[in-house]
Order: sequence, then structure tokens, then C-alpha cells
Amino acid sequence: ELSALRLDPEVARMCRFPPPPNLVKTLGEAASYGQCVSTETAGNNELKKSACAREFQALKECFSRALKRSIK
Repeated sequence: ELSALRLDPEVARMCRFPPPPNLVKTLGEAASYGQCVSTETAGNNELKKSACAREFQALKECFSRALKRSIK
């Protein structure tokens, strides 16, 4: 049941404000990058700079496209 969920107060605050429409298009890339980081750092492993470079680059390009669209 949803009422039983307890969110961190900061997360709950952020959930009250939906992301700008253009940034919603970056959610897939953000999830891919987050999954990569999570996988790479499982079990106390340190994240190496190049470990998720491909996912980071895709997210960076997606953010850039989304922000360019919102400026127009």
C-alpha cells in the first residue's frame, strides 16, 4: 500500500515538483547511467572514471538537446 511507504523528506519534497517536460525525455538515459553506476559500485567497489563513460555521454547529450529545446 502506498501510504505505508516512507520517503526520505528530501525525496518527498522533490517529488512534489514534476521535472520540466523537456527533461522528462532524459529519464531513460538517466536510468541507464544510474544502473551502470549501481552495478559498477556493487559490493564496495569504487567507480572508475571510464566505467560508465558511454552512459554518461548519452545522458550529457540528451540533457544538452533537452535544454536547447527549452531555450527556444
